[in-house]
Amino acid sequence: MVAATLSKLTEAKTVIRQLMLAGVELKYQDGRLTTTSEKDAVTPEIARLITGNKQLLVDFLVENPVKTSHFQKIEAVSRVKQSSFELSFAQQRLWFIEQMQGASAQYNIPLFLSVEGQLDLRIAEQALQHIVSRHEPLRTRFINTEQGARQVIEQDVQFKLHTLDLRDLEAAEQQQKLQALCYEESNKTFNLSQDLMIRARYIKLGDQQGTLLVSMHHIASDGWSMQVLYKEFTALYRDLSAGKTPSMPQLAVHYVDYASWQKQWLEGPNFSQQLKWWETQLDGAPLVNSLPLDKPRPEHKQYLGGCVNGVLDSATAQRLQALTKTYKLTPFMLIHAALSLVLTANNNSEPVLIGTPLANRNRVELEQMIGFFVNTVVLKTDIAKLDSQLTIEQFFEYIRTLHMQVQANQDVPFEMLVNALQVPRSKAHTPLFQVMLTTNSDYGIEQSASSINDVHFDLLDTTHLEAARFDLEVKVSISEHGVSTHWIYDRALFEQQTIERFDSQLSVLLSHLSNLSLADKTQRVSTLPLLSEHARHELLEQLNDTDAPTKHHQTFPEFFEAQVAQSPNSTALQLGQQEVSYAQLNSQVNRLANLLRQRHHVQADELISVCLPRSIELISSVLAILKAGGAYVPFDAKHPAAFIANQINKVKPKLVITTSAQVTLLQNEMTDAFYQPEWLILDAQQCQDALSRSEAHNPPRIMDSSNLAYVLTTSGSTGEPKLIGMPHRPLVNLIMAMGIDCPSLAQPNSILQFSSIGFDMSFADIGIALLYGGKLTLLLEHEIFDASKLSDKIIASDCSVLNLPYAMLQTLANYSNEKGITYPEIRVILSTAERLVVTNDIKMFFKRHNRACLVNQYGPTETHVCTSYTMGKDPSQWQTLPPIGHPIANGKCYVLDEELNLVPKGAAGELYVGGVGLAQGYLGNKELTLTRFIDAPEHIHNSEKLYRTGDIVRWRNDNELEYLDRADNQIKIRGFRVELGAIDQELQNVSFVQDACTAYMPQKQRLISFVTIANAELLDSESTNELVYKIRAHLGDKLPYYMVPSAIKVMDRLPLNTNGKVDRKALLSVPVDQFNEDFVAPKEGLQLELAKIWGSLLGLEPARININAPFFDIGGHSLLVMRLIYMIEEKWGVELEVGNLFDNATIKKQSVLLEEELLIRERLSQQSIDSDEEESWEI
Repeated sequence: MVAATLSKLTEAKTVIRQLMLAGVELKYQDGRLTTTSEKDAVTPEIARLITGNKQLLVDFLVENPVKTSHFQKIEAVSRVKQSSFELSFAQQRLWFIEQMQGASAQYNIPLFLSVEGQLDLRIAEQALQHIVSRHEPLRTRFINTEQGARQVIEQDVQFKLHTLDLRDLEAAEQQQKLQALCYEESNKTFNLSQDLMIRARYIKLGDQQGTLLVSMHHIASDGWSMQVLYKEFTALYRDLSAGKTPSMPQLAVHYVDYASWQKQWLEGPNFSQQLKWWETQLDGAPLVNSLPLDKPRPEHKQYLGGCVNGVLDSATAQRLQALTKTYKLTPFMLIHAALSLVLTANNNSEPVLIGTPLANRNRVELEQMIGFFVNTVVLKTDIAKLDSQLTIEQFFEYIRTLHMQVQANQDVPFEMLVNALQVPRSKAHTPLFQVMLTTNSDYGIEQSASSINDVHFDLLDTTHLEAARFDLEVKVSISEHGVSTHWIYDRALFEQQTIERFDSQLSVLLSHLSNLSLADKTQRVSTLPLLSEHARHELLEQLNDTDAPTKHHQTFPEFFEAQVAQSPNSTALQLGQQEVSYAQLNSQVNRLANLLRQRHHVQADELISVCLPRSIELISSVLAILKAGGAYVPFDAKHPAAFIANQINKVKPKLVITTSAQVTLLQNEMTDAFYQPEWLILDAQQCQDALSRSEAHNPPRIMDSSNLAYVLTTSGSTGEPKLIGMPHRPLVNLIMAMGIDCPSLAQPNSILQFSSIGFDMSFADIGIALLYGGKLTLLLEHEIFDASKLSDKIIASDCSVLNLPYAMLQTLANYSNEKGITYPEIRVILSTAERLVVTNDIKMFFKRHNRACLVNQYGPTETHVCTSYTMGKDPSQWQTLPPIGHPIANGKCYVLDEELNLVPKGAAGELYVGGVGLAQGYLGNKELTLTRFIDAPEHIHNSEKLYRTGDIVRWRNDNELEYLDRADNQIKIRGFRVELGAIDQELQNVSFVQDACTAYMPQKQRLISFVTIANAELLDSESTNELVYKIRAHLGDKLPYYMVPSAIKVMDRLPLNTNGKVDRKALLSVPVDQFNEDFVAPKEGLQLELAKIWGSLLGLEPARININAPFFDIGGHSLLVMRLIYMIEEKWGVELEVGNLFDNATIKKQSVLLEEELLIRERLSQQSIDSDEEESWEI
């Protein structure tokens, strides 16, 4: 982040130190350089010093606000009777991470040099020995004590330069071996309690060629230290080669002196002021970034690094540098601004937290030291909260102000900030931020590569060897030669093509910014481009290349009549023992259709309601309305008469087709005195006589594919039903498209009519059966939700296609598995209407039915099914939450942001659906229609209209859409965005949970999860509270605390609505006792003794500590953990690992863990005694 060269930094700080010693303090504010001093302190000499170095001082102060406290003298720590010293806060953080996660190479800092010429290995070793002797951190060990971690400085250390000769190998084999050795060295761990913090190895490649591999641990060094090491090594090698005595000036202070000074400074008033700023700045910041991951985040971070490189030409770089001057930015500020925009576009506009290291060497005496001085600061941008009309000029000012504020408060050690904010620790990710940004990361070594006595050193690129310490680490170098970007990403989270897209977006954005003129400063930030032409083409064209000949210009009756002509004697409908052929059905349908035309004068698009029980008459009435040219409006006859009558009053159909049993009930509930529909009572004798006289031929066509086929009513937020009008065109396209996506559907099948007629799924059942010459088997009401009866019907009807919502699929799979029942004719199961969750039951079911395929379909009522995804052949590989797939034939899917811009592939956005699959809109509600069915923006030319689904999705790398959540289901709790689906998914991962659904109570700001248990026997062996405790423990390990439900209710089954979906409204009416674990005091013995240790560390009364309260929830933090481990070891002689205490964070769990360790030790001790006794007997 420091833009000036190292020499300029040193020069500026030397001048500032002189001024400070003279009692003159400099400030640069609002474009003015000012001084603060006592009277007469600014002598003519001091004035000349300031004016002669004004630009140097301004450049430095812009990026490094200076505080007087930085120049207070660092006193040497007394070494008398002191064998160990306290750690700096930066060291404490790395020490803690090492203890928590075990030895790791993630904090190795490599310096690999290519050597040309005859390197004198004896002199090279002597040079390194001098460096180790000069810099105490390199010969420091780290131990745990009652006071916490301490550092022990070794005095008489002999450094060894190891060598390996590869000169006998062929060139290709030699290079392969060298690469392996470089990888081995970069991944070799340090033992912090035993090793030197530096090691070196020389690989001989030829008589005049080799590679010097030097590694230091970050706890003893940092990036700046690398340059110090390199400069001192080359200087020492030069002097020793010439026979000179090394003449380096003695270091003014040592690292332990700095650590002590730092602690004293942090006890002063400046620290508390800075900490308060950080607490305000990071208030409400998310614990984990919202970047969509390609793979589930592992429980433990893997550190598997991958890399992607990018480059922009020198002309672009030069224009960018000119831009920074225009807007008074540093190059780093500009890069940070651009990266923030890229990440915001990819993380659903959540706040972006980026870490960046500051050299933290604001004192001249620290510049020549090797040690861990760097401090990490967090740059938080929340662009979504800024004005949507924000201009480029305003945005750059926002970024510049942020950096100035961060610089002014940079002295708070990162570890102290994490502790002060009580950020929960996780083994899965770093605290506070998971994206790191650095610039110009060669520390100036590349520029200072030098030759000494014909020996030439060149820095080797080691970025491809680096571990992934973060989710993303972005290293950017910008100079007059060009811009280079280097992305180190965690391969356990991301695929390479995702990072390549990030790099492309950053490059597109920087290229655009480089071409800005001063007149462009008023351009809105939201209009800045991120997508390359290739990316835009992919999102607009390639992913929507769905054109197919589905004959959607025809109507549904035309297709049906063609099927009647093709297979008149085949069975079309079956109800119990009753079967109806295609010819018989067509005749029955035609009589009613002609009656509707002739007696009731039905015209195209007129609404005809149907309120009939499940029956052959129900299906024939629907088909008759379609043939007559009307649009059917179905009502489920099992709903209360008052509800149906109210819907009829709202819809106002021309005619209602019903039964004599229903008509009286409905008429009694009709409340609109000014409206009365016509009634057609099918089972009335008068109607039967009229039907017998009606003609049985196909009625002439009065409609086309643009006319309405049906109107479905769905509940609106105001209580008024929404009337969704669906034409023939999208419905015919749907049935044909399903046959294209899954050819097994495009043939005669036996299909169960599961869904209610009032639900759009029912049309798919009818269409797949009757347009492809298959048989539609009707279910009676009592057979629908009874797994046993449904199972029997599947077998009896030789069912080959099932169309079920997830909840019923899970119920059927569980029943089939438990009873050992198979369905030999099943070929296709469609999962529709609600989010598919692949449970173990479902996997087992499809393993047992390996000839059947599972198709996951998605679509709101306004589009019917608009995407489809056929699951792979191996159920064991299925994801818990599979994708919703790709657009069906002639459908289009676009993922857009709030301003209707395309979001990048992989990023979350709202799904907009276009193509031929759209409803006409909401009948009688023009305002809502215009809101949801919008004109396509100019950049989308494949569709005239788009339907705004309200669903949040993203394109995956395999070109399938992944459903994330409802836009209105993304609630916020205590400032954190929460997706209920993510909680449900994690609940499904609990081994004994069968089904789960989470609901939100906005009045009480509470999350409540409802679960069913897979194995009923568990409820016999364990109490409900014990199961709930295990579920909460699992969620606590996997989810941020704000996503853990406040209550969990175990149920026998989740309630389903009439369409077979989980009824969330019914769930919220279930009485739930809030899970508030009662206070449990520690018992005598281990629990109480542990409580005493906790109490001494936390300042709490032991008896008042809840044994179920996690250590970190009641004031514990990383530094205290190390003391806790030490005190446990001192009392019981048991050495616990930090990771164990994180996994067992309560007194209850720690007492069990400790008891187990003590029991193991006792048994081992007894075995030893028994062995001694046996040996004595033998003697």
